[in-house]
Amino acid sequence: MTLFFAVSLLVLPAAASSPYPAPAPSPLEGLEYTKAWFPEADHDPELPTPEELLGFPVGQQAASPAAIVSAIQAWAGESDRIEKIHYADSHEGRPLHYLVISSPENLERIGEIQDGMARLADPRETGQSERQRLIDELPGVAWMAYSIHGNESSGADAALALAWHFAADRSEHTGSLLDELVIIIDPDMNPDGRARFINAIEQTRGTQPNVDDQSLVHSGYWPYGRGNHYLFDLNRDWIYAKHPETRGRMPHIANWRPLLFVDAHEMGAQDTYLFSPAREPHNPHFPPYRYEWGERFADDMARAFDQHGYPYYSGEWHEDWYPGYTDAWASLRGSQGILYEQARIAEDGVQRRSGLISYAQSVHHQILATLANLETLKDRRGDMLAAFAEDRGQVASAEGPYADRSFVIVPGENRGRMEVLRDLIHIQGFEAWEATETLTLGRATDQLGIEHSDLEVPEGALVLPNRQPECLLLAAMFEFDPRLSDEALKAERERLYREGSSTLYDTTAWNITMMYGLEAYTVPEHLTRGLERLDPDQPRPVTAFEAADDAIAVAASGADDRAPALAGRLMEHGVTVRANNRDSQLNGHDLPRGSVVVTRDDNRDDSGWMETVARVADDLGIGLFTVATGRAEGDLPDLGGRHFVVLEKPTIALLSRGNTNMLDFGSTWFVLDHRLGVRHSHLDESRFGRMDLRRYNTLVLPERWGGGLPSAVSGELEDWVRAGGTLIAVGASARALAADEDGFVSTALLPEIIEDDLEAYQDSIYREWLAGDRPVPDEEDTWGHAAPLAVEYPWQAEDQKVPEAAERKRRDDWQDRFMPSGAIVAARADTNHWLTAGSNGELPVLFARSPILMATDDVQAPLRVGVYREADNGGGLAGWAPVPEGQELRVRMSGLLWPEAAQRIASSAWMTRESVGRGQVILFAHPPAFRAAQTGAIRVLENALIYGPGLGTSPVVELP
Repeated sequence: MTLFFAVSLLVLPAAASSPYPAPAPSPLEGLEYTKAWFPEADHDPELPTPEELLGFPVGQQAASPAAIVSAIQAWAGESDRIEKIHYADSHEGRPLHYLVISSPENLERIGEIQDGMARLADPRETGQSERQRLIDELPGVAWMAYSIHGNESSGADAALALAWHFAADRSEHTGSLLDELVIIIDPDMNPDGRARFINAIEQTRGTQPNVDDQSLVHSGYWPYGRGNHYLFDLNRDWIYAKHPETRGRMPHIANWRPLLFVDAHEMGAQDTYLFSPAREPHNPHFPPYRYEWGERFADDMARAFDQHGYPYYSGEWHEDWYPGYTDAWASLRGSQGILYEQARIAEDGVQRRSGLISYAQSVHHQILATLANLETLKDRRGDMLAAFAEDRGQVASAEGPYADRSFVIVPGENRGRMEVLRDLIHIQGFEAWEATETLTLGRATDQLGIEHSDLEVPEGALVLPNRQPECLLLAAMFEFDPRLSDEALKAERERLYREGSSTLYDTTAWNITMMYGLEAYTVPEHLTRGLERLDPDQPRPVTAFEAADDAIAVAASGADDRAPALAGRLMEHGVTVRANNRDSQLNGHDLPRGSVVVTRDDNRDDSGWMETVARVADDLGIGLFTVATGRAEGDLPDLGGRHFVVLEKPTIALLSRGNTNMLDFGSTWFVLDHRLGVRHSHLDESRFGRMDLRRYNTLVLPERWGGGLPSAVSGELEDWVRAGGTLIAVGASARALAADEDGFVSTALLPEIIEDDLEAYQDSIYREWLAGDRPVPDEEDTWGHAAPLAVEYPWQAEDQKVPEAAERKRRDDWQDRFMPSGAIVAARADTNHWLTAGSNGELPVLFARSPILMATDDVQAPLRVGVYREADNGGGLAGWAPVPEGQELRVRMSGLLWPEAAQRIASSAWMTRESVGRGQVILFAHPPAFRAAQTGAIRVLENALIYGPGLGTSPVVELP
């Protein structure tokens, strides 16, 4: 392979030729790439070349997922150096494979190699002499992963060239490399996204080469090819494991334990080439050799690029904080994770100020980096195995840094959420135990940083001791409050002062228990007593449902996250369903708000209603119980009263295209499909004004890029809502509705009202606080006959006085600069509201540069930022928001939240709900379905979607 032409032109078949044939392309200097990719190779002519299999040379255009699969199948069938492994199928049914490439002798002992790496990774059963033998004998394993973002195509095409080269090259050099290494090539990590990307290229390709990176053939169009079928960024899915591409790959990586893990990407077309190591901040749990070896790999890559005079860099925008990136997750499992970022060129080439660069050259860059990394691994194999084994032995030992810490997750009634957690623990390979008795924790720290003594947690609590083989990844995912280094904090603060922008590339908080909305504690000891090893293959028992002849109803607890899915799917089966907006108890069974009740009377015309309920509940794994009487205990709501409301079947539409944020759209779509399993429609915002919205009673406006809503959208909404619709708006969509002074939404934005009279907003805080379990006035004052001469008002204290309007505005403008890239904050929940069903009094939620929603008494705020805790010197003002006497407002739970931002968002509404005509508007400050992983907040969204049309609107009674 010595000459490549990076020109891919539209060629019409002869029968369809135009009467005006396109002229031949005019010359473009730099479009022809003439450098040899493997100049010293001796390729076996019997093995088909990529060009023979693809129909064009690698680097002329991007190969389709189907073509990639066809090529690797052909080589695996003919080469004794390749074994092909099918590890998953995408959402759209495309197969995902990786190739194991090594000498025939190494391929014959794959099981032995995997077993040896497993013993090095778990030092508890491996002695020093055995460890040294393994270091001496094991080959180095490299996992080379390409194009996890579907529209970053050069990596997958480089993978094809590399796979063929390693299989076909008869040179002594490659033979030696394959004796020393097992090279795993994961050529196309996101085939659904790549197929979408290539389809866009084919639709926008012309007859002349295009080198303008602003052109559609290079830029693509909504929803682009970056994400998978559900538009997820799979490069952020590693700690949450929501998608088949990730879930299928993870067990194989665990079996191989690669020393080197490469993650090949692309970036802006006008850039050059970036590779690891990253700059600060670094996640504190990476193995120490990551930095030492990172420099060595980078030096060798630099030499390879210098030989060709190609530009490159490391660090700069690339930081190392979020543990869910591909290379970061692999590093936390012990690999040397390395990131590649090639300037993105869809095909042909791209004109830059420094000259034109062809697509073929971009593919060659990925090949150069790969070959350089594999040479480093070959040369340093023994040293890297030794460093890996030494670190694994140290961190998992009784004297190691993780020896005396355990994470304890308290069981609740939300069995569905706990099942999601157990699944994650299993697929990540963590060792977990379950308490067989009540545990007394001598010392424990909660998620708000408060220490407790002699804390009792009930039987069934999950315990994750940090002292275990995967201690680094476990710590990164479950540690409550990791801190950036002083150096990183200083750099971030300086950037904010100078430029008003962050040095951080992604969210700064991701703690699993907080994202899942589960109560948890950190305990400074290695817990062992009263525990039973959690068996991931043992199914959790679900109480068998037995229909009773005297049953007047069947119910499922609203504490379980699967309750909204049960209600939604039953309504799609034609079953009439009720849900309660107040806690109750029937037949000795608790029915917290949001419980699902199906009565015999409501379904009198359906003889099979109970069988339908049992079948759907069994599919979901949610427990049922029968109800023999509608009479509740004491003053709790009875079944026939106004608190058990007949639900309206939701007909849901989800806005898409235009400036809709495809990530939030995709995660909401995923929730609708995979958690709720209900039918819904996707609407094109550009055609919104011509649509009949009467078909839908629920409309979701996801997060948006850029500015407000198109006039065609906003102009149609008010009449639809007033007629009974449920409008759910997220992030910038919520901001657009709240910012419209002439609109129909009463929720306001803090910057818009900061100079106005804030008393109405403060009074809402006072009333919400006092409406809780607070003492009533003294008996003498309450039952006295004379009008009192003095009455206490909550705002009279000196520390409740706000600054003047101009000063408030100046402070708010200053604080805006310090809004977070993504932090987890504590939200206090209105436990009397149906929207917070499935939540207790507090819920961790994400907050970024989100709109700061303000609610007065005509707007409900079921979730507000900050939770109260008793404090000796409590009380006063947090920004504009009053804090009651004797209380402090705890806001930050995890991640970087500067004091200015914490004060600015304190007591703002994370979610609002307000009635508009017969309908309602529900606004979320931050996307609740973020990465389909913010499980606690997702439940709130599901309540809005499924319960909203019945519990929050005034449905029309349909006459027969």
